[in-house]
Amino acid sequence: MRNLIGWKYAGFNVALFLSGLLGIPHETIEAAMVDGASYWQRLWRVYFPQMMPSFIIITTIFCMIGSFGVFEELIPLGALSSNNEARLLSVIFFNYAFRSSRLALGLVLTLETFLPLVVVALSLQRLQRRLPY
Repeated sequence: MRNLIGWKYAGFNVALFLSGLLGIPHETIEAAMVDGASYWQRLWRVYFPQMMPSFIIITTIFCMIGSFGVFEELIPLGALSSNNEARLLSVIFFNYAFRSSRLALGLVLTLETFLPLVVVALSLQRLQRRLPY
């Protein structure tokens, strides 16, 4: 199940990584080359420090939101049947709301999951503002 979610967002994360690489000023890379930095030194001391703050925060937010939004992919795996391997929170909430006809409970459970995601996203956004890059 985890592999399914990872492959779903792999292309988007690669696009984020490439946009982070393209956002590094060429003058910084040239300065590291003039100073005699090898490829690995440039990678660890120029590329990663300038990319990682925003890349990690954005990727974390999108992966968290996406992992709670997985629903359509689980139906062919038997998530709505008695298959306990394919049970995630979204399927459990669906069963509470629509199979058991307890819409209020399904809504409350969904909101209880949504609120921690908002708190984590806002705290990551504050962390990103404090980082030097």
